[in-house]
Amino acid sequence: MISLSVSRTLTVESIILPLSLVFFSVMDVWFTLICIQQGGSELNPFMALALNAGVETFVSVKLLLTVIPAAILSALSRHRWAAAGLYLVNCIYLGIIYFHLTHLI
Repeated sequence: MISLSVSRTLTVESIILPLSLVFFSVMDVWFTLICIQQGGSELNPFMALALNAGVETFVSVKLLLTVIPAAILSALSRHRWAAAGLYLVNCIYLGIIYFHLTHLI
């Protein structure tokens, strides 16, 4: 019998950071929609186009553009550049969430 299993160590970079990235993206969508209801606008021109196409399109595009790269970076997280990318994007999202919170409160 041939075994095709691949042993891989689960790390912060391969599990926690991709999940937190998706979580921050969901928070960004939620806060963006709240801001728009209060008269704000989407600052990202590409995402503004998606929002103009409808809320469902906006949410779908936003999550696809987050989940797919997060999954790829998770799979490649054993490489330093991918792990660094996950840390960097999470830090950027923290800044975006902070921006949302300071403008909602």
